[in-house]
Amino acid sequence: MELLIKAIGFTLLHSLWQGLLLSLITALILVGGKNLSSASRYRFLTWSLVLFASATLFTFASYMIQDQSIVGPVMSHQANVGIPAVDTLQGKYSPAESGVYELSAFAANGINTAGDFFSRNTDLIVLVWFLMFCAKSLQLLTGLHGIYRLKNTNVKPVSEFWQNKAEELAEKLNVQAVVRLMESGLARVPMVIGHFKPVILIPIGLINAMSTADVEAILVHELAHIRRRDFIVNILQSLLEMIFFFNPAVIWISELIRAERENCCDDIAVTQLSNKAVYIRALVSCQEYEHGAPGLSMALKNGQGQLMHRVKRLLGQYQSPVTKMERVILSLLMIVVILTTAAFKVLPERAAVKTKLASKEVSATKAQPVANQDHSDANRDQQVSSTTEHQVVTTTTTVRPDNPVDVAAEIPVVADVPVQETVAIPVKPALPVVPGMSPAVLALPAQKSDRVNSEALIADLKKHNMIEDDRDFKIQLNQDGLYIDGKKQSAVWHKRVMRNYVNEPNKKLNYTTTVRIN
Repeated sequence: MELLIKAIGFTLLHSLWQGLLLSLITALILVGGKNLSSASRYRFLTWSLVLFASATLFTFASYMIQDQSIVGPVMSHQANVGIPAVDTLQGKYSPAESGVYELSAFAANGINTAGDFFSRNTDLIVLVWFLMFCAKSLQLLTGLHGIYRLKNTNVKPVSEFWQNKAEELAEKLNVQAVVRLMESGLARVPMVIGHFKPVILIPIGLINAMSTADVEAILVHELAHIRRRDFIVNILQSLLEMIFFFNPAVIWISELIRAERENCCDDIAVTQLSNKAVYIRALVSCQEYEHGAPGLSMALKNGQGQLMHRVKRLLGQYQSPVTKMERVILSLLMIVVILTTAAFKVLPERAAVKTKLASKEVSATKAQPVANQDHSDANRDQQVSSTTEHQVVTTTTTVRPDNPVDVAAEIPVVADVPVQETVAIPVKPALPVVPGMSPAVLALPAQKSDRVNSEALIADLKKHNMIEDDRDFKIQLNQDGLYIDGKKQSAVWHKRVMRNYVNEPNKKLNYTTTVRIN
């Protein structure tokens, strides 16, 4: 259950940046596709939404199937590194570049902060989403029930003339399904209901109030919806909106798809009738009868503002499909993408800067035996640190006065890796230091366990941000569980650590390691 909640939570979180990319793709389609037909724009928009759905499905599946290891924050591959000091940027960047770098670093910190917050509150966020999802599901079921009621309540067949006319027009449009034409006392606008057994509902009195040519124009429009299978596509689209109700990109693109869907049917109707004036007159006539249509049905008209847009489009008077507001949104999206890209680029550089600074603070010295050292000096911490060409030791503990140890015997050494001997750089001690003694930087592990691969374990925990403070933490591992700073971790993580980093995991184990970098 925990893994499922994490998978759902991070899938929803990832859907935000995936929706951002979806918005950019959509904006490019709108800007670059001004001369494309409505059918082409509809296909591009629909496939972009399908691509988004596929990406989110892949994200969810990847979290579910990968070795049950992703329980950290979304930015788990990034270290929580601080912004380097301004002086570290001088000389490397020009003033303008430094400003961009600092802005990118600010964005990177924002990404890390958001990821950490989401990681700590995943359960609550998923719970809120689930409650909203249930409410949206109830709304969808209510809409489906309303459609069923429209289809089966207060309806009657039209005259034989109009039924034959509908079948004739369906044959011309190559509609394979058997279409029924019914008059409805509940419908207030012509609409199509159903996919496998489609029904065209016409408000009672509309046929008698309009000319034969106008009614034919309406029928052609509704038959175009049936041929294009718009009803089932609209249902699937509504399901996607129900899941990602919080994602503005999905809502915006879904509305664009609905608008282009009506434009496609308008074009089919005009092509079939070869008379724009008749079709426009039919659209305007339906305005007098419309008092609202179910959102899941394929209605001829969806609002006076959209009607004006459709009429202007048919007359060739409409301009760019991108409104002023959409241009503003596109500009903001471009800024966000640039900052996000720069943030991901600057994170590794910041991590490298931090590593260099840490290397200056903690120098590598080769351990010297202290067997002959007077234990009267044991009230002071011993400075011993070990490093390799590729690694800085981070596993430490403090040697207490009542527990003197052989320092040289307790130094952890990585097998087959040469130890470098360097000159220690003094670091300001946290406690007063007796003259003649080196300041305490790192202390030695009080417990040594050959059964536990400490370095790999700590690296994995840091990778997934399980360790809050990588300069001061404590790890305990036994048969009962995994504890970090006294907090018991999930059973998934305990099982993972025992399997991957412990030799003979079935035997009794009591492992403790403390890391403290002053």
